[in-house]
Amino acid sequence: MIAGKSHLIASEMNDIFARIGWHRAGFTAMATDRHHLVGIQYRSPKYGKVRIVNCDALGLTKWLKPRAGKPGCRAEFETLLDRKGSADDTPVQQMLDLSEPLARRAMRPS
Repeated sequence: MIAGKSHLIASEMNDIFARIGWHRAGFTAMATDRHHLVGIQYRSPKYGKVRIVNCDALGLTKWLKPRAGKPGCRAEFETLLDRKGSADDTPVQQMLDLSEPLARRAMRPS
């Protein structure tokens, strides 16, 4: 079951990624089952594939806030994420019935 706090924080993180233009580069925040963690999905330049990494939401926000608009921040952020291990399990939305057309449309990244 996805935690409500994690869902709210992931939504706010996606807004931050969209504001600073990282959403176009593939950065997406996803809710997890723990209230203090969010999953960050990104394309890793080091590994050459899409990874999902669980991060402490408060620490991530504190780190991003003063650095977000500065040059080189995205590369530094990717380096930090590359040092973390991949998430054991992919966060999955369990609240929606995916047989419904509206639910399937809501799950599309676009």
